[in-house]
Amino acid sequence: MKSFALATPFLVLALALSACSSLGRGTPGSPRAFILSLDGAGARITDEMVAKGHMPNLAALRAKGAWAAHSVASFPSKTAAGHAALWTGAMSGVNGITGKLVFSLPRHAHSILEVEDGFSSEALLAEPIWITVARAGKRAIVLQATHVAPVATYEPGGRFGGPFKGSLTLLDGHANKPVPDALYAEASRWQRAVDWANMPAGQRHVEQPLKIEDATWWAMMYDDPQDPVQGYDTLAVAPDKRGPRSILKPGSGSPLLPFSTARASGSFFFHLFELAPDASRFSLYRSAFSEPVSNKPDVVATWYGTDAPFIPAGPARLWSQGRFGPTVFQGGTGQAEHRYLTVLERLFGMASSRLQRLLARPDWDLAVCYLPFPDEALHRWYAPLDSQSPSYDPALAASLSPHVGRLFRLVDSVLAPLVMNSDTIAAVVSDHGMAGLRWHFSPNRVLQDAGLLVLDRQGRVDLSRTRALYPATNGAFIVVNETGYKGGIVKPQEVSAVIKQVERAFSRVLDASGRPVVTRMWQANDPEMGLLGVPGARAGHLYLDLQPGYYFDAAIAPARVFRQAQPGSGNHIFDPRRPDMQATMLFAGPGIRSGLRLPPVSHADLAPTIARALGVPRPAQATGRVLDVLE
Repeated sequence: MKSFALATPFLVLALALSACSSLGRGTPGSPRAFILSLDGAGARITDEMVAKGHMPNLAALRAKGAWAAHSVASFPSKTAAGHAALWTGAMSGVNGITGKLVFSLPRHAHSILEVEDGFSSEALLAEPIWITVARAGKRAIVLQATHVAPVATYEPGGRFGGPFKGSLTLLDGHANKPVPDALYAEASRWQRAVDWANMPAGQRHVEQPLKIEDATWWAMMYDDPQDPVQGYDTLAVAPDKRGPRSILKPGSGSPLLPFSTARASGSFFFHLFELAPDASRFSLYRSAFSEPVSNKPDVVATWYGTDAPFIPAGPARLWSQGRFGPTVFQGGTGQAEHRYLTVLERLFGMASSRLQRLLARPDWDLAVCYLPFPDEALHRWYAPLDSQSPSYDPALAASLSPHVGRLFRLVDSVLAPLVMNSDTIAAVVSDHGMAGLRWHFSPNRVLQDAGLLVLDRQGRVDLSRTRALYPATNGAFIVVNETGYKGGIVKPQEVSAVIKQVERAFSRVLDASGRPVVTRMWQANDPEMGLLGVPGARAGHLYLDLQPGYYFDAAIAPARVFRQAQPGSGNHIFDPRRPDMQATMLFAGPGIRSGLRLPPVSHADLAPTIARALGVPRPAQATGRVLDVLE
């Protein structure tokens, strides 16, 4: 996600067979469908990974099903907007989701500075497929997706609410703030171990506290006489020195360990990457966790129990900080990337086994699942891999290549149960592609220099004098501060003149070679934009696309028009028709035509096609078409 806010949020599914009663029984022999979204798995990079043999399961699904050359998302190419189009069968002009943040509505009651969460169900204006299915009397379960929380939106009195309690199960692990992961590596904190019950055999026992939220766990290090390593070779971790403990050796992980705070309950695991025999170095990782919300609170513990908790993300933050050692961008040997992927290996293993359990259950007609990969890694690794960007670096690409291959093999592993399954239609999709970056571009600096954006003495936007803004929605568009907005000053008859001023200002922004940085500009009412989800209640006035290698900086008062991007940076926001933004869509399973290669499709085509396959009406606001994939 990147967050569902982000970038950028991970799914782990505890699908206990004893929970079958939470949904009821499906109709014997009736078709069912499973939608799996792989965040950031764009068409270009997945094609490359299939060609290199890193995604054999995706290749097998393509061979036995129907897959599109690519899928076109809403403009901008962002996670929230892309998924809203997939779920509802309508682009952002109808479903209302134009990015991670969206304008608050109605316009007359809110200024161009007021925004809200674009991942929220409250911001969604069109019906998602799970409501369509539940209304038709079939069983739908959403194990993780954008636009699930607040779940009250789907309950009686909510925008999409109805008597669906028996046919709809919703869970969202990103709704609650997660307990972030951590790395413990301060060798100077070891001190003599005291007060441990049943002190293990060995020598030179030392301990240190491990802070987790407002609690303190303990680690004890010692020399195990049964281990041939001379010196410290074993680590014990426990919430209480007098109670049970987990024993770790270098390179091993703990079982899943339950934990509860005032704001979240869940489970996490430790992984011991390193333990120097002389105690001069150690590296102990603890995973993140969060507690899902659900429209059926009593099923949360069943679906996300201590044997398979919701892990909201991999350790990308720690990798970026160099906590796993120098990254390849810092001259590292690849150790940091190896450690990052070692954690992901465990997450993907859990996800794959839980998916097998899901497919073994007979009690659903539609299941929806989202995973935040490969997006999480590509945001940090993609720049040197992108041969179409000035960020391309063949030497760094060669260094990263083994790790990227391993990443996509892990992503592909989750698809294995779908290849083996014979009674479920599988739809594998992605929300957007990825582009390598070298620079950030600040539209508001340009607008400020042109006198179109005015700040007050505190550096805030002065709406009484501002005519145009690149808003906090960061949606690749400029909004004119027209009188239809609260505090707006530009009269309707003046909007066209302001847009022309904005266009002139951006046309003068050149790179070091004298080429325009803003390569295209479209007004919202341009007929070409209608297919991309523009205009709409939350649309801007002028949409922009940039040279390869550039990305938008939404800062209000940046010091410069350009600044360098972080090494490795990749991102997505651009014209969804660009090859680097094109997404993935395929269908496989019973009733799906085999070996069919489709021309480019739209994200809006997914929900109507799934609805037809399930024999239910299309979602209420859907504008997409039913793809010719059904036998």
